[in-house]
Amino acid sequence: MTPRWPLPPPRLPRTLPPLRWETRSSYLARLAAANHISADDLDALASPGDSTSELEHLAALTGHPATTLLHALPELRHYQPGAGAAAQGASAYPIPETFLNDIRPPCWRCTAASGADPGIAEVWATHDVNVCLHHQLWIGNGTSHWHDQASLSPCPDILHAQIRHHRIVRQRGRPASRAAFHTAQGIWAALATTPGYTANRDARLHPAAGDTEPGAAISEAAAYPETVALTAMLASPYWRTIVLSRKTADCQQFHHEFRRRVAPGHHPDRYPQLLFWLRRDLEWHPGHPDETGPHA
Repeated sequence: MTPRWPLPPPRLPRTLPPLRWETRSSYLARLAAANHISADDLDALASPGDSTSELEHLAALTGHPATTLLHALPELRHYQPGAGAAAQGASAYPIPETFLNDIRPPCWRCTAASGADPGIAEVWATHDVNVCLHHQLWIGNGTSHWHDQASLSPCPDILHAQIRHHRIVRQRGRPASRAAFHTAQGIWAALATTPGYTANRDARLHPAAGDTEPGAAISEAAAYPETVALTAMLASPYWRTIVLSRKTADCQQFHHEFRRRVAPGHHPDRYPQLLFWLRRDLEWHPGHPDETGPHA
């Protein structure tokens, strides 16, 4: 029988299961550390440089089925086979895009429970993944290292905001909720430090930070509930229509609802540019690309 050429690489002495939504570089770094080889040598083994797909080589190196690798490592979906079990269900998880998906450290407690090194592991994250509800840790914006993941047990309203964020995605769809969230982030980042709007944020800063000085991650977490509340309004077709309306009654209705849902101390005269900035984002960016996977 004619041998298959090129031959797949031999299986590594120590293989590790990939984390859910893990980046390719993170998984290779963990494999290299476990087998005491350089990351460059492992990368050369995993990248055949010919018509053979990296998916096949990595499956041979790790001993894990191609289906498992496809669902765990989104970047490998470049190499989806045309047929077979590995392709089944993989098309539901598109390849992530750098400008739409963030790369962050996963929850360090979930990572440690999986036997992985929290200092090496990195995963793709979408806009609605900000809190590990199981361990009550902030894993959203500002967490460039697992040490930045603050405990949110003193702040149940931040935990509830994560649950509500998931609900918005289910109700309004991923493109609309993503666009609304990023607009709300920009607006509330400016408002949260404006006199008259800082009370709720300040009340969360020190309980979440504990004995340490609040950093970027704590600041993002402290502003998260109001950001999600504003996201719920901007993701609603009804409230988007109200924002874009120039009628005085509609403007008053928006300010009243904004005061009720987001900022109890809000008054139209206190921040007169609020509607201007919201209209600018909604009118200048009418079309928003869908946020590719991975996502639940």
